Amino acid sequence: MSLCWTLDRYARFITAAHKKSEEEKKSSSWKHFDNTTCPLLMTITDDYHLLITQGSKVLESHNLTTANSIMRGLSRTDSLLILYKVKNETRRFRVRFCQQKNKTGTEMCIIAAQALSNFMAIKMNSETKFDLVKKLQKVESNTDQSLDAHPPVFERDVTIGSLAKAVINKHNLPLAYSQHQTNEEICPHLLHICFSDPTFPAFVESVESAIHQLISDAV
Repeated sequence: MSLCWTLDRYARFITAAHKKSEEEKKSSSWKHFDNTTCPLLMTITDDYHLLITQGSKVLESHNLTTANSIMRGLSRTDSLLILYKVKNETRRFRVRFCQQKNKTGTEMCIIAAQALSNFMAIKMNSETKFDLVKKLQKVESNTDQSLDAHPPVFERDVTIGSLAKAVINKHNLPLAYSQHQTNEEICPHLLHICFSDPTFPAFVESVESAIHQLISDAV
């Protein structure tokens, strides 16, 4: 299920072409877009893409499955700043959220930050962190259903036991562990080889038993 937020404003930081002198560096500026002519929307699609659009125009498009290594965010009141790397250059854009469905722009920003934190690190501004955490807890029950499709990110150190529990529960696996690099075309061939081995079912049972033991040891 895709997630969508209405934006009041979007801004993209424009860097000077060749920043050699201090004067050229000062020419860098923000280019602003508002919703007066066309609706501004921020969307997380079903296939984990972050889109920012103004009518039919795509202003930002990012693959969130690789976002953790190249993207970071900063949330403050009703605004969200996103930084990302392109080769050796750091780019940035920011959005300000509109009131939506009886929720303030700040509350909508919190919900969006919570959704994006499944894919990248989102830092709360120190002045508002306490209030944001409280509000996140308040709106959590309203967003759980929408966020089921987006696996949560474990905080701090990840234990073997917690990963084992995530594998058994299936729906709690973090994004970094829910992908693989194996070509899907060879999966049927691999399965055919595995099931051709008469010892394979017993091996699967032993693996499942070992996973449950890891979970028990972690409790």
